[in-house]
Amino acid sequence: MVSAVLPGSLAERAGIREGDMIVLIDGRAIDDFAEVIAAIQRLEIGKRFSLIAERDEKEKRFDLTAE
Repeated sequence: MVSAVLPGSLAERAGIREGDMIVLIDGRAIDDFAEVIAAIQRLEIGKRFSLIAERDEKEKRFDLTAE
């Protein structure tokens, strides 16, 4: 679960909110925070990727570019 979103961050600009539950990053299933970090570290800067999060019992897709 997203516990904080830093002002000005990629997450904030994309619309990710505190309380969102990240379930997929770039097609990879996410079960815990360590997997979030690992998935993001694998991305090359400038690569477009999708992130799927659950919010209010619905899935929401975010299309992002790695920084």
